[in-house]
Amino acid sequence: MKQILAVIILIGASALGILGKEKSFIYYNLDQVATVKGTIIDISIQRSYHKNDFVVIALSSTNPETVYNVEVCPQWFFQLDLMKGMEIEVTGSATVIEGKNFMMTRSLMYSGELYNFRDTNGFPLWRGQGNSQTQGRGMQRRRQGRR
Repeated sequence: MKQILAVIILIGASALGILGKEKSFIYYNLDQVATVKGTIIDISIQRSYHKNDFVVIALSSTNPETVYNVEVCPQWFFQLDLMKGMEIEVTGSATVIEGKNFMMTRSLMYSGELYNFRDTNGFPLWRGQGNSQTQGRGMQRRRQGRR
């Protein structure tokens, strides 16, 4: 009897949507790297699936006309002075999640400067620095055209 009751509770919880509502884990996929140029339409701080506050940029691309949600880096690592209306170029792992375009940033270019947030294998430059005492350390900047 207890087993039947447990099964009924699980079926009911599943039908109500209580179970299985976790966000999908998203990872940096080297096979889906793309570069997108566009205009910043919004900048926000959002709690991510790994429970950190991340800087997320809504980027409107004109070719093709698309809006991307661009996850840049943890808030404590972010040092750039970006504003709505700025033109930027983002390179990163792009995917579509629940009908929305999403990108995890490897590098971001604006005003002739290239800022790296991940290495060429997609590993975050902030790894191992998980607190505000190391704010911004490791963020790499270089002028366009230099190697």
